[in-house]
Amino acid sequence: MLDIKDIYAGYLKKLNEDNRINRYEDRESWFHASSSGMCMRKIYYNSIEQVEASPIDDNTLRLFRLGDLVHNDIQDALLKHGEKENIDVLIEEEIRIQDINVRGFFDICIVDDDAMYDVKTCNSFKWRNLFGRTPDPEPAENYALQLGTYAYWYQQKYDVELQKLALLYYNKDNSLMREVNVPKSFIIKAYEYWKDVNERFKIGIPEVSLGTAPVYEWECNVKYCGYYNHCGGGLKGQSKWTKGRWMKMGKTLADGRKKAVSTKTYATGRKRHTNVSTLQTGRARIQTTNGRPSKTLYVLNHLKEHGKITSWEAIQLYKATRLSGIIFTLKEQGYVIETTGGQGRDFATYYLRG
Repeated sequence: MLDIKDIYAGYLKKLNEDNRINRYEDRESWFHASSSGMCMRKIYYNSIEQVEASPIDDNTLRLFRLGDLVHNDIQDALLKHGEKENIDVLIEEEIRIQDINVRGFFDICIVDDDAMYDVKTCNSFKWRNLFGRTPDPEPAENYALQLGTYAYWYQQKYDVELQKLALLYYNKDNSLMREVNVPKSFIIKAYEYWKDVNERFKIGIPEVSLGTAPVYEWECNVKYCGYYNHCGGGLKGQSKWTKGRWMKMGKTLADGRKKAVSTKTYATGRKRHTNVSTLQTGRARIQTTNGRPSKTLYVLNHLKEHGKITSWEAIQLYKATRLSGIIFTLKEQGYVIETTGGQGRDFATYYLRG
């Protein structure tokens, strides 16, 4: 009897290898635009050390294939529509930005509209985080940096200013589709990001540090990283140290909050009770971790100096990948902070009001 699952797996492996040869063979030293905003160690292993990645498992290959099919269908539909309506549509055009050593292929550009799109397939969990009742105020910015990288090349090559950048999400579980506009500021942010990568790599491979290597905790997983074993497990390789550090910080935060909340006068207003010892204790304990300034303190000082902060600034400046959690902590301590954006169509900005 034929093993159809095994035959299909072999077919997908052949497609994946053909794609690797056609797009990347003999061009391994370039950074990939699709890696924008992701783990810098992974980028280093791929393009600097050129380590051979672990094979992709069959289930992941099937998921990738679904994404490819959706991309192909949408691109084909736009090309045919463009031919019919005499609209200039570009798809899968190669980009090369020599001075930052970045190469890639953008999904879609509607030339007549000066609009660029990147297609992203996702599952229902990701969809809910983007568009549900309580959307994540800090959606993954790596997608925006990727699109910004493509847009930077396009504007430089064609000497035009794009009027629209958008991520086109497709839910693989129910086929819903939705656009998310990306601020054009990500064009410059993307270029600055890759300049930073180049500068860091002159020193050597970045150390394992959440916020840069990896940017997101989920990246350190054998399923998502072909260099997981070569890297020594990344964050998980440092799990004992990390767990101990965060448990200690969590206890410190909890102790500070309990003392602040237990103060009778705390609820009537922060400004009127700046001398309450328990509130001061709660505040003081969020200021340091193991004797060093905490990310919460860095963010608070940034807010006091500049009045606002975005999640990207928090990552780049302070390696703080969960700004919403820090903001929650500050609000618990009585700071008045307002949020704009972060409703699936933009990225959250936090403003200190008092």
